[in-house]
Amino acid sequence: SNVTESDSVLDSSLVASSMKKFEEQLIIDAKKREDAITLSLWDFGGQNVFYSMHHIFLTESGVYILLFDIRDLLQLDTKHASLAYIMFWLKSIRLHAFGAPLLIVATFCAQAQRKEDLIM
Repeated sequence: SNVTESDSVLDSSLVASSMKKFEEQLIIDAKKREDAITLSLWDFGGQNVFYSMHHIFLTESGVYILLFDIRDLLQLDTKHASLAYIMFWLKSIRLHAFGAPLLIVATFCAQAQRKEDLIM
């Protein structure tokens, strides 16, 4: 199905409202138990339609994992786009969650043909 910009704006306000209720309930539940630990994982799959909602989820209290496929950086035809995508996420996390811990993970490193390929 095609998502229009107006659908995205409507969904954004609905998501913001749902997130606020979710976080409030988490706090209430955590206060009831001294040994409670709550973990929420959010996958930002990268679809452009959701970019406008990132500020709702990215906060300084989060811990972030930026995962990318190293093979895309090693191929000439995908290197530029892959690097731009990584930079987008780094800038977005810095803007909305400045100082939050960030772990950068490259996948498929074992498939690099030479060790030198991994050094950028």
